[in-house]
Amino acid sequence: MSAISIYYLINPRDSAIRYVGIARDVKRRLRDHLRELGKSHKTHWISALKKIGTRPVLVVKAIVQSRNEAKRIEVALIAKLRSIGVRLVNSTAGGDGFVGGKHSNETKA
Repeated sequence: MSAISIYYLINPRDSAIRYVGIARDVKRRLRDHLRELGKSHKTHWISALKKIGTRPVLVVKAIVQSRNEAKRIEVALIAKLRSIGVRLVNSTAGGDGFVGGKHSNETKA
């Protein structure tokens, strides 16, 4: 079983946490975030950063061995951050979209 990272995407302009995610390969996941198209709050935010010549900073918050533990922590972090007023661009409460170490087709769409 390979390690799973719980990570934040940070706004480089003000150091604010904007996104919480989980991935087995955070470098690849960041590349995927930067390539994503669509009309989500996250893709609009990343596009706005790219237009000014920058991109989100990925910071690993924790590394765990279990997918279930990663999902549990992701959900808890999203809930905690939202409860204290952090303006996350996550479109869900977390814990979804992560199937066998890869994001599901629904999440990618």
